[in-house]
Amino acid sequence: MKRYQVRIAPTALAHIEGQTRYIARDSAANAMQWNSRLLAAINQIGENPSHAVDESASKATKQEVRRTNFERTYLIYYVVNDDTQIVEILDVRHGARRSRFERQ
Repeated sequence: MKRYQVRIAPTALAHIEGQTRYIARDSAANAMQWNSRLLAAINQIGENPSHAVDESASKATKQEVRRTNFERTYLIYYVVNDDTQIVEILDVRHGARRSRFERQ
């Protein structure tokens, strides 16, 4: 399977930056390590983008939204465009927080 290009939407990037800042309040080193692991996991989605479809997120966006876990605590929401071979990361959230898809 060909590798897909991965793009991060501005909203998802803002959530990543916010979580990194939150972790940095206790430890800047831990925050940078977490951020690096997350970005590596996001990049890995391009290798195999066919995770399970999230039904509630798909209804809210009228797209086939997929979801994967990161470190068993965070959820990464994304869409896959097979025609352009691009994965767009829509949101990254701590599992205890509601996603923007659940609010709609």
